[in-house]
Amino acid sequence: MEQTLVRKYGLLLPAAVAGAVVFVVLLTRTTPLASFNLTHGRTEIMGLAHAYLKGLGYHVRDLQQDAWLDFDPTSHAYLQHRYGMERANEIARGDSLPLVAWDVTWYDRSATKSQNKEMFRVLLSPAGRILGFEHTILDSVALPSIGLEEARARAERFLHAQHVDLSSYYLRNSSDIKQVHRVDYRFVWATRDSSVESTVWARVQGDEVGGFQITFAPAGEFQRGYTQITTTATLLVTASFAVVFLLFFYIVILFLKKYHEGEVGTATGIRVFIGLFAVALVAAINDYPIMGRGTGVGDLNQFTVRLVVFVMTVFILHVFLNVMAFAGWSVGESSSRSAWPRKMAGVDSALTNKFFTVELSEGIIRGYCWGLILLGAWAAVIALMAAYAHVLVVDVGAQGTPDAYVPALQPVLEGLGVAAFAEIVFRLFLISYIKEKSRRTWPGVLVSTLLWTLAAMTLWDLPFGQPGLVYSFVALFLFGLICFSDTI
Repeated sequence: MEQTLVRKYGLLLPAAVAGAVVFVVLLTRTTPLASFNLTHGRTEIMGLAHAYLKGLGYHVRDLQQDAWLDFDPTSHAYLQHRYGMERANEIARGDSLPLVAWDVTWYDRSATKSQNKEMFRVLLSPAGRILGFEHTILDSVALPSIGLEEARARAERFLHAQHVDLSSYYLRNSSDIKQVHRVDYRFVWATRDSSVESTVWARVQGDEVGGFQITFAPAGEFQRGYTQITTTATLLVTASFAVVFLLFFYIVILFLKKYHEGEVGTATGIRVFIGLFAVALVAAINDYPIMGRGTGVGDLNQFTVRLVVFVMTVFILHVFLNVMAFAGWSVGESSSRSAWPRKMAGVDSALTNKFFTVELSEGIIRGYCWGLILLGAWAAVIALMAAYAHVLVVDVGAQGTPDAYVPALQPVLEGLGVAAFAEIVFRLFLISYIKEKSRRTWPGVLVSTLLWTLAAMTLWDLPFGQPGLVYSFVALFLFGLICFSDTI
């Protein structure tokens, strides 16, 4: 047995080890995610934020507290453009700019947004440094009013107490808003660098400081170009979802036709549906704190929005995807057993709880080896493009992993769910079904790879981030082609 494995995987195993080494060595040069320096977890951050408000004299124990980690991909892309990936990650980890920040909020969850009498918000760096604070009250609240100069002095004293150094800033503008029973003021300090929008703003409501925030954002030509890229990416993601939607109808209709004709069974497909749905449910529960972040539903507060998004995600989105996997499995299993029955040996072992068979173990070894090889190769390509072609790698953040109840579990659950879905729909169903019809394998591999490339922007994130739309599509196509070619 050992000689057989050595003979079969004597080149693949060392290549996989090399891929893992390359990935580790090049990590800080390949992805914006290397800028995350999570000194404190979510629970610790919530405690630090609560202590900060208590130090200001506010008592928020009876309010709903939420927290999530925000990442600014635009500003990180600008720093890449200006300094390169590795230096951009160093700056982000340096805790001096709000590129990565915890956003902690408090509100009355029994009231709608417009009816909340007061809300609080604290922004903290991953190391716990205060980057911003807001105390939002209704416009009708009466407070003593002060003059402009006194308001500015109070704002500057408050900022000094928050360790915000204004010596390199100038007062760009100030404004006043006359409320019914008080006067509010807003002051904005800015740096003189025209390529970035680096500011500190402070708000005085009545005679109290109602908030401040340190901000950083690129300006000018870079911002306009980046906006065009994100607009194009949004359109492509929409088109990608349309591909998944149309593929869903094709697979389900084909399943119903074959089921009506008695050509497919459902027993194993139901087990697959239950298993995938269970994984999705556990992942959604673990990721519940971040559900609905940035989503607005009328006048509903964040607590209610999160509940609505959770229900829609679990009982609409995941049911939709898992019905697609169920139908794809049922049709694909039938086609695969007639086209190449030996390919199902490893799967059959897993389904019958026989986890120590040769077929299953070889499938796992081969899969992980190719995964590590591709990961290392992609890391090398990204590092070279970033260093010599000045390609920007854009990532939207950690996708809720630091915000989860059990952070280490979240990527495992999400990776397992997406990988199983892709294997069932794009390999088991498409390749097997097309091979059964055409009596050839390559048409199925090419069609499956093409559809995977179009659908992947909805289903899967490229490792390390997106290095531009053209590069991303090429990478997705090659990944799919290499992985699906293993079916042959």
